[in-house]
Amino acid sequence: MLEGVKRHQRTICLVGAIVWAGVIFVLSATPGSAFPKRPSFTNVMAHFAAYALLAALVYGALPRPAGGRRVALTVLAAIGLASLYGVTDEIHQHFTPGRVTDPWDWVTDTAGGATGAFAAWLAARRLARPQTPRESTVV
Repeated sequence: MLEGVKRHQRTICLVGAIVWAGVIFVLSATPGSAFPKRPSFTNVMAHFAAYALLAALVYGALPRPAGGRRVALTVLAAIGLASLYGVTDEIHQHFTPGRVTDPWDWVTDTAGGATGAFAAWLAARRLARPQTPRESTVV
């Protein structure tokens, strides 16, 4: 039963990652003139957040075997896949009018991906821990 729930959760994360990658693709295909001029900090935060969410969803979609090294490989795989998608996103922007390829955007994408994958790992670890009943604080 529990394995079926985990498989269902992975499927939801996989569909979410594919949909979110599609959203990123559509935004990358939007000509630069369609976006209002934004401060560079806003652009950095948008890239960071987009790829943090992507990597978290990818992490959720990957099977997570037990064991320290195997879990680390799952986190690294999520980071790597998000980073690779960031590279393809930057290449895609090269062919979009009014957009440019910026290696620093890719660095920001990868940093966001690392943060998202690590946060997803922490959340999964915390949720997997057996819950202990808290002592009553009634006086």
